[in-house]
Amino acid sequence: MYFCDTHIHLPEIKTQSLQTFLQTAEKIGIVRFISVSAKPEDWPATANVATKYPEKVTPAFAVHPWYVNNLPDNWQEKLEQMIAQHPQALIGECGFDRLHDNNRERQQEVFDFHIQMSQKHHRALLLHMVKADAWLEAYWQRLPEKFVFHSFGGNPELLKKIVKYGGYVALNAKILNKNKAEEILRVLPPERLLLESDAPYQTRVETIPDLCKKIALIQGIKVEVLAQQIYANTLEIMNNDR
Repeated sequence: MYFCDTHIHLPEIKTQSLQTFLQTAEKIGIVRFISVSAKPEDWPATANVATKYPEKVTPAFAVHPWYVNNLPDNWQEKLEQMIAQHPQALIGECGFDRLHDNNRERQQEVFDFHIQMSQKHHRALLLHMVKADAWLEAYWQRLPEKFVFHSFGGNPELLKKIVKYGGYVALNAKILNKNKAEEILRVLPPERLLLESDAPYQTRVETIPDLCKKIALIQGIKVEVLAQQIYANTLEIMNNDR
């Protein structure tokens, strides 16, 4: 079985050399990574990792909602340059976080530009959404064709809307601690599912294969079948040709 960690901050892995980290991950079947960024200062390091390991690492560039204030004046120009310079790149992580900052106007302004870039350059949008259901109401029909809710937290109504509008949900091992986790996992369509670690912040990369096994058990399907479907989903969101 092969896996992709669809949300990780590779330049921030400090426990071992990146080469050793990637080799260790490959031994348990994790062969690809989407390395996301959170602010302009992160973009060069993310680009460097993807350039050094092009067969394993897909970069994603964006401004996380925690960092929407005090951006340099030319951040929009720089972001589009990064996207254009890296044809394989996705856009993320970006979105809304009402828990961290209730400044809706500024978060919307920054998020709007990410949507614009996603549509203009035909790149999947990787979303950080925390306590933001109300803010999202004006956005469902504006989201690009490919979008991913990272670290999905198990809200059944939100899941229905994501599926309705053709999005994906990326799960890490913390989903198993959420209320209604089994209810969510039973009804989550396999063709809308991705797996992630959000290392080094939420979980470890090593948890991904076991999470796949647990989801397969809950859904009553063979783990090999589920893993194959999830990997196909990952290839689809990384396909920037359409």
